[in-house]
Amino acid sequence: LWEDQARAADLGYEIYTVGQPGLIFSTLVLAPPGSGYQSFGFTTTEPRAVEVILERPQGPIRVLGTHPISPVTAERAALRDAQMAWAAQWAADAGGAAVVAGDLNSTQWSHAFRAFVSVSGMQDSTRGFGLQPTFPMDGNPLVRVQIDHLLHGGDLAVIDRRLGPRMGSDHAPLIVQLAPVG
Repeated sequence: LWEDQARAADLGYEIYTVGQPGLIFSTLVLAPPGSGYQSFGFTTTEPRAVEVILERPQGPIRVLGTHPISPVTAERAALRDAQMAWAAQWAADAGGAAVVAGDLNSTQWSHAFRAFVSVSGMQDSTRGFGLQPTFPMDGNPLVRVQIDHLLHGGDLAVIDRRLGPRMGSDHAPLIVQLAPVG
């Protein structure tokens, strides 16, 4: 398990596993010691999100990791849209030093993604870096789509954004370096 390997690596982070018993999916969070942490639930009808608050002298940075459900049916698409709407409102309430990241199960052209950006006021980290399709890593690269995203508030700027090496997932890792503005 990833959790076991992260603990064995002794990386100096607090490690939280967030999920529901019996589900095959969970979220692994590595956070600096002393960070605030809160799960908002990971069942089909819950937000499927976890918040980490990173303390710094200029004020906290709030990070929401989220994985809305895949929209493979009309019912699941409605659930995904509701989970995206919840995350958008979280981001709008969080203010400028906030980040939302994860497999959003939507491309930047989808209605759910555009609604998220409109409500949240967040910026898409792809600006200036072009398309970086993340899914699926198996098969023809010409049919990959970008459904893994990082969005950020105006108090943060993207310094670098790239895809990482294959690590056993059907998604490419997304690596984004942020810095405070000003």
